[in-house]
Amino acid sequence: MADSCDPGAFIPIEEYEEVKHLKLCNKLVASLDDRVVGFIGIDADYIGWLYVHPEYFYQGIGRKLLSAGLKLVEEKAWIKESRMGSIQGENLAKN
Repeated sequence: MADSCDPGAFIPIEEYEEVKHLKLCNKLVASLDDRVVGFIGIDADYIGWLYVHPEYFYQGIGRKLLSAGLKLVEEKAWIKESRMGSIQGENLAKN
């Protein structure tokens, strides 16, 4: 996997324009053995961020973070964007 992506494609998070939004979000953090392995960022009634470290994929961490985040935003839940494109306004509580 070391050669699976271009290291030049990554920028420090401080240079990413959306980082201001991340800092304002309420966050829940997943940790294992005192190591942060993922987080979810919630802004009022939508989930704006969901991240799990690749070493911890397929262990249910993202699912647990998403479930906890949905409980916080309840019926009002919607997401702004996804990797697959915009699904703005889709009510997650129905899925």
